[in-house]
Parts: sequence; C-alpha cells; structure tokens
Amino acid sequence: MINILIIEDDFTLSNGIRLALKSDDYIIEQAYDIKTAYEKINCNPFDLIILDINLPDGNGLELLAKIKKYFKEKDKEFNVEKGRELLEREIKKQGFAINDILKDEWIKQCADKYNLYTVENLYAAISTGSITENQIFTRLKSIYVEKNKDKIDLDKLNKKDSIVDKSTQMRSERHASGVIIRGIDNVKVRLSRCCNPVPGDAIVGFITRGRGVSVHRADCTNIHDLNDTEDERFIEVEWDNGKKGTFLSEIQIKAIDRPKLLQDITGLYNDARLNATSLNLRINKDKVAVIDITFEINETKQLHDLIKKIKKVEGVLDIYRTTK
Repeated sequence: MINILIIEDDFTLSNGIRLALKSDDYIIEQAYDIKTAYEKINCNPFDLIILDINLPDGNGLELLAKIKKYFKEKDKEFNVEKGRELLEREIKKQGFAINDILKDEWIKQCADKYNLYTVENLYAAISTGSITENQIFTRLKSIYVEKNKDKIDLDKLNKKDSIVDKSTQMRSERHASGVIIRGIDNVKVRLSRCCNPVPGDAIVGFITRGRGVSVHRADCTNIHDLNDTEDERFIEVEWDNGKKGTFLSEIQIKAIDRPKLLQDITGLYNDARLNATSLNLRINKDKVAVIDITFEINETKQLHDLIKKIKKVEGVLDIYRTTK
C-alpha cells in the first residue's frame, strides 16, 4: 500500500485531489494546516506528500524544508548501517579480510580526511552516494600498506601490475593547480569545472583519457555516476597547503521573494570582503527567488562562514554549493 498525505487548506480542492487519487492501492490522509500535517508526518511514514504553498498557519515551503530535515535525520541510522555494509562488501571484493583493514582508528582518519568528522557520518555519506565505498577502501588500503610495508608482499596487493615499483607508491608531485598527485610524475592536472573544488574540500583525482588528471570534489555527482569498471582510474590527491591561490565557487540560494532580499544577501558577502564574479536571480511561479552567485575565494572556510550567515537571512529556505 502507498501512503499519501494531502496538505491543502481548501477543503473542496483537497477532497477533489483525494477523489482523483482514490484507489485500493492508496491510503490517503488529509491535513488542512501545517500543525496538523507535521503531527501526521511524525506518526506515519508517507510515501508521497502533496503540499500547498499558502497555508493558514505558515508557508508550505518552510514546512517542506522541515520535512526534508526530519526524514534526513530519520534515515541516518539506516544509512549508517547500509554504508558500513557497502564498505565491507567492497573490502571483500578487493580480496581483503575485513578485520585486517577496517580498523576503528583508520576509518576515523578517513572521516577526518573527507571533513566528515565522525565514522557514522562517513558511513551515511557512503550510503547516500556523497562518497564512494571505493574511495574509502583506497584510503584504507594506503594506510594498511604504510603500516605493514615491512611485512607484506606489495606485488600481491596490486592486481593490475605484475611488478610494483615501491618508490612509485611513495612518490608525489606538486602542481601549479595547488594539488599534490601521488604515484604519478609529469602529468597534466586540472581542477574540474563541474564542481569547482577549493582548498579545504575533500577531493579525488580521476585519470582522464588524454587530458591528464581531473580533480573533483569528493561529493561531485559526475564522479559518482562513473561505472564500477572505471574504479581503477581514481587516484589519491590532496591539497598543497603551501600553495596559495584564488578559486571560483558557486552557490545557489532559494528564498521566499520579498523586498530587500537581494540587498540583505549582497550586504553579507560585501562585509566578508568576497568578490562575486557573477550573479543570476530568477523568480519562479511559486514566488521563490532562486539566486546563483559565483565567488572568488581562497579556501572553503570563507564560503562555509558566508553560508552560515545567509541561512539566517529572513525567508531563506535552502542554500548549497552547486555541481554542474
């Protein structure tokens, strides 16, 4: 059975929607205000919610933001368990024993490496696709090799090469892009324009065909869409902390349209002394302002601090960095 909730304060319209959806396969409930709707959502797992924007006790888009947050928290426990299962499956697929490579200390290092801070967040990120299990396995494997380099046969660990040059495994090269590439010399490196990685972001390298190494944010959707058959083309990269530069990063803001909304937002990034290279604003049919802004920044902390401030602006519903 499919559980459906209709949130609509117009009784005639709400009943009309219910009648149109009437089916033996559906269980339909109705709410006529935000308070009642939220009570029902807390009690029942709905598969579909049909939501009006203008409700008597608030804005439907604000309720939508709360609903998304509620389900995200509710799903976290499930995602943590699923993420751990996916990682364990990847470890087995690569021919390793789970107890040998999945150490508490090492998995915590991986969480810190990708700015996730807790092991639970790391597993949840694997489950939701924010990061792949192969990326974490690769990191765990490198820690395992480093800790056991005097005890193991490195040739057997590498399934793709019959002979492994041990010096290559430890070699690294700095590039003008501000990225350190490990294990490969004399290769062209470029920061991917689809996600615009910035120092402070968790990053991953991808060996392209004929264009060197493309560096992406670890949460880039384009990286996640790659087939499992291309896993061997991922390579470990990291930021060169001694290299300073200017990088482009874009955010998208969704907010209820109102007078002086743009003025309030531009005032915040002007106060932070950030330079906006482009700004695009459009109003959709629901009177929601969608604002895309590209900034020049030196590190992600500048952007994170700005995002925290913009979230507090009256009417802001959502804000996030974009991936093209």
